[in-house]
Amino acid sequence: MAFNSAQFLFVFFPVVLAVHFILGNRYRNLWLLAAGFLFFILGDPAYAWLLLFSAAINYGFGLRLDDMADSPGRDAVLGAAISLNLAVLVYFRYANFLIAEINRATALLAVPGIPSPFAGGSIHLPMGITFITFEAVSYLVDIYRKDAPALKDPIKTALFISMFPKIIAGPIEKYRSADGLAGDRVITAEKFFAGSSRFIVGFGKKILIADTLAVAADRIFALPAESLTTQLAWAGILCFSLQLYFDFSGYADMAIGLGRMFGFDFPENFRYPFAALSIREHWRRWCITFGDWMRDYLYLPLGGSRRSPVRTYVNLGIVFAAGGLLFGAGWNFMLWGLWNGLFAALERAGFMRTARIGVKPLRWLYTMLVMMSGYVLFRTQNPGDAGDYFLAMYGFASGGPENHIFYYVQTDTAIAFAFGLMGSFPLCPIIDAGITGFLEKNSALWRGFFLKLYRYVKVSLLAGLLGLSVIRMSAETPVPFWHVYFR
Repeated sequence: MAFNSAQFLFVFFPVVLAVHFILGNRYRNLWLLAAGFLFFILGDPAYAWLLLFSAAINYGFGLRLDDMADSPGRDAVLGAAISLNLAVLVYFRYANFLIAEINRATALLAVPGIPSPFAGGSIHLPMGITFITFEAVSYLVDIYRKDAPALKDPIKTALFISMFPKIIAGPIEKYRSADGLAGDRVITAEKFFAGSSRFIVGFGKKILIADTLAVAADRIFALPAESLTTQLAWAGILCFSLQLYFDFSGYADMAIGLGRMFGFDFPENFRYPFAALSIREHWRRWCITFGDWMRDYLYLPLGGSRRSPVRTYVNLGIVFAAGGLLFGAGWNFMLWGLWNGLFAALERAGFMRTARIGVKPLRWLYTMLVMMSGYVLFRTQNPGDAGDYFLAMYGFASGGPENHIFYYVQTDTAIAFAFGLMGSFPLCPIIDAGITGFLEKNSALWRGFFLKLYRYVKVSLLAGLLGLSVIRMSAETPVPFWHVYFR
């Protein structure tokens, strides 16, 4: 049950929100926990037990780590807890990939392969398994490091791990900075309006921009290599880049908005990554909570940059390769991670200074070319398809003029692309801040009137955006969120 479905928008969410307001603070956590389990059951009933299992074992391990203080066996308990969480993730997320790769190797050696033990030949990926694991590891490690005490209430532990707005694709909350678990959350009118506005914006991003661009991107990437032209290849990757950003950031906006309406303050996950002037800056703006998690719970434990330069680059390579595999089980995802890691390492080594890319437009162009070239690996199914697409992008296309770009890029695609391009940069916040600042500088007699008028205009625009998005959603079959947790 995705956020962009009528069942969620008109049934599940209104009921959960209404009951949440009616209940007192004492029962709100229990109600949200029940809603989270129902959300999971409706989306993936076969693995509803997984939430209970994760909540139970991590609650127990957390209490044990807290009780052990500085006991010698504390490291072993943490190791066992993390290993168990990662084992569940590896089993569900990578079993199909590992079996396929082993059988490919045995076929080359002409020896019998491994028959799949799963019904239908493959295992089903449980909804949100990656993010459940991330939050569980954060919970355990933060207790181990004494950044925060263990939760004594199992309901709060389960709620932290399974809160439905962020269970599928984040944002990832660090346990030490988790907000609102006490149950006495204060929901002001201003906070509720900010949350509902954020949800509407994210909903519009998904329905009006991402889903529209997805049509052209899917059609172009489905073409065989011999049909691709250079124009088509660039049109496809441009549409996909914006599709992925508005799909993923749209989900984050909806999750953050839902959290605020329930009294939580989830961390920001995107900060205009297409405005970045380097790959390192891009990753400080893109999927921020994922990058922070990888830094705090993988890069720094490996030694970070505290050791030799060679070890620092090795650590960067491990983190980016692991990050790629966490986004998807396939060699193309690992290559995408290594591609980003290569340029992050080059920039750390002084590439930007050595190449004298000092002019901002040139730095931005370099960043976009590297980023979009990496998205070819992310979007294609295997390295061979990625290689064919790269050749087409950079002038070695096989397609002829009969395969014209306008067969794939329609008027609605061009409009969505134009709005997507504008929305990729902080134009709206700048304009909003400018108008608000201008109005506040007016005389006291007019200030209140024009500020109220401006607020009514913003509310009207949000209402129009919601109405247009609902109409578009109703007119077509809802498109699942693209990012790999739904692939």
